[in-house]
Amino acid sequence: MSEQSTPQMKIIPFTEQIIAGRFSDKTVIVTGAASGIGRATTLRIA
Repeated sequence: MSEQSTPQMKIIPFTEQIIAGRFSDKTVIVTGAASGIGRATTLRIA
């Protein structure tokens, strides 16, 4: 029986890009802003 290798996945690192003023003069609705990812998002764009 021959050995089969598991296909390798290429992992691409994620880099967050923050653009100053991206939401200026805009209304942003964040659901779940009380905790977790929603809260973190709210704090970042506030």
